[in-house]
Amino acid sequence: MGNMGTVEDENVLWYTGKAGWVPYTSDTADHFFINDNHDDKCPITKCSLMKPGCSEVAEASDNVRVHQYLNQNNWKLEVNLNKPFGYIEHYCVSCTNGDATYTDSVLDANTWPRQTINWDNFRIQLPSVCNRAMTINAAAVSSVTYNHDDNNVGDQAFAKAFDSFFKNSQKTNCPVQTCTILKKGCGSALTNSNIHMDA
Repeated sequence: MGNMGTVEDENVLWYTGKAGWVPYTSDTADHFFINDNHDDKCPITKCSLMKPGCSEVAEASDNVRVHQYLNQNNWKLEVNLNKPFGYIEHYCVSCTNGDATYTDSVLDANTWPRQTINWDNFRIQLPSVCNRAMTINAAAVSSVTYNHDDNNVGDQAFAKAFDSFFKNSQKTNCPVQTCTILKKGCGSALTNSNIHMDA
């Protein structure tokens, strides 16, 4: 068996709110490795998630898992997309093949392990839903004009700053923490006695 790619792969998922596990790949071995021998001769006997470095089995996770599919030589890599605040996990993906023609009567084993191959530094991440919860309010105005009025003095409230310019699709999970006024170009804070923002 050979390695199909490089290490330090970053696999970005997206929160869907869908309950349960969904497949990242339906065949872990074929996704990460090349098995030169046909499956009927040297089938994949096991795939698992190891800790980075590939020397220890990874602890059980409710975010990422590998399991055998319907008692076949097919190991699914599945992810949990129902995590609104996301996660980043690092693994070594390990698969083993075996000789399907060999039987050990003592160990009662159907296959004899021949090779174990590892893909280290596999990172899989689900960004927090807060990363893309806010959008521009299409109804926001680009300019405001006030006429001078000697009878209308003091601060004039223009509007609720956030709701006037933006929308938040995740108000419960991702409440707005602060708003500020920046100079045109949004590169630095605006210091101006004529306009300011209060909480």
